[in-house]
Amino acid sequence: MSKSTASASSSIITEGTTPSFTDLDISTISVSCTQYGQLAKITDILEDTTLLNVVGQAMIELAHNASRIMDEVVQSNLLTN
Repeated sequence: MSKSTASASSSIITEGTTPSFTDLDISTISVSCTQYGQLAKITDILEDTTLLNVVGQAMIELAHNASRIMDEVVQSNLLTN
């Protein structure tokens, strides 16, 4: 994976002149893949006897939790790199 950074331009440009160039630094970052997951247990009795969409609600809750976990992982990695 590559990471590029450029310094913010602080010079004012004028019509008819060539603006100064900005340095661009590119460096390689080593990363490892990590899998995350959860499993919710829903019995057939619960699914057959409830009026609620238990499977759908479980999927929504697991998806929200997964998004929070991924958010934390991304933020943690951005702060350390």
